[in-house]
Amino acid sequence: MSRAVKQPVGQKRLTNIAVVRYKTHGTRFEIACYKNKVFDWRQGSETDLDEVLQTDTVFLNVSKGVVAKEKDLKKAFGKEKSRSLEEVCKEILAKGELQVSDRERALQLDSRLRDVASIIVEKCVDRNTKRPFPHALVERALKDPRIRFIPDNRKSAKQQMLEVVPKLQKHDVLSIERAKMRIQLTLTSPEMKRKVLQHMKEDVHLAEACVMEREHEDDGSGSSVETYTYTCVLAINPGAFRSIDALVRGRGGANGNFDAKDGKSHSNNDVGGDANANATSRGEGKESRLEILDLAVHEDASQAEDEAGARRRREDNERSSTSRSDSSSAGVVTEAMRCVTINTQEGVSEGEGAAEKKKKEDLAGFRFKCNTCQIGFNEQKLHREHFKSDWHRINLKRKSQKLPIVSQEECEAILLMESTEASDLNDYM
Repeated sequence: MSRAVKQPVGQKRLTNIAVVRYKTHGTRFEIACYKNKVFDWRQGSETDLDEVLQTDTVFLNVSKGVVAKEKDLKKAFGKEKSRSLEEVCKEILAKGELQVSDRERALQLDSRLRDVASIIVEKCVDRNTKRPFPHALVERALKDPRIRFIPDNRKSAKQQMLEVVPKLQKHDVLSIERAKMRIQLTLTSPEMKRKVLQHMKEDVHLAEACVMEREHEDDGSGSSVETYTYTCVLAINPGAFRSIDALVRGRGGANGNFDAKDGKSHSNNDVGGDANANATSRGEGKESRLEILDLAVHEDASQAEDEAGARRRREDNERSSTSRSDSSSAGVVTEAMRCVTINTQEGVSEGEGAAEKKKKEDLAGFRFKCNTCQIGFNEQKLHREHFKSDWHRINLKRKSQKLPIVSQEECEAILLMESTEASDLNDYM
């Protein structure tokens, strides 16, 4: 007989277990589930209950193996005979609290923090540059002690985003604001246009939240059927969208509807919204539309980079011209050194780029090179001795400080000046 047989023989060992607890009618019930399956079941990705439950038995205490009594189950979940243990387990899964370890809870909270940060990156921009923040910067801001943001798995990530953004603005952790939405408003009568625009100007909240980007008015005089169409594109704060939507619906009466670019139609009742959407798709021509063109308007990155690049090139040109004038007057900076200096910056001129290219071609003829000092050697011994020299040491230090390198003659002058200052100091002391 094998020594591995345990007593009692019918013992069932529960491994990789997650306990879901549900307290009702003064009694706490527990079921044994697989750890990763409970979340899948609640999200709807898992529909097979056998893949979620380790056993369909309802316990009072899973760790001790205490099974719930039938009278307690009837008292808590009803006396209907048709209600099976499977339905009871489904109710406990839906309403119960999942017991997780500290490590799993920390992973869940960290995941929720990243979700909130991702929504902030998507929905918010820098107040000054109008561009989105880096994801890592937002995560650090959420962990700031002044914010005291604690992720909550019971709330959605968007709801927590709406709560934490005012705190970031209040404590000035980030110069953050909500990104504007871009919408297109189409009105089909001059009277409706007059009423809607007049109301938007009179309402202080809407007047501050809306920025007119462009507008177009077509009275239909050139067509066979006279149809009036007024179209305007607005950049609005997201909080003003409901007010504008309600304004279009209220002013337009039954003819107004909301047709989003993503194919979703919203209305006060679903039937009316679907009917209006169908009428718009048939093109009967009397409906006003409020279309979402962009949920979050960000500054064009390429345009901003072009502007920044042009600004850097102007500064570099001014700096290079100043450097050339100083060199001609003092006679210290050589033409080769100026080419190396400007090569470390962006936007070098064409003549200086040719000089740098020629210098690289001259270095290509040597077997051993020092890219820091821009010098070449044919013998390995001289190459090694150069790395131990004061010239190489000084240029390494200047390169780390983003300063231009110096030639060997200039290096000797610097060393002579340092030694002279040191001797004068010793004489003084």
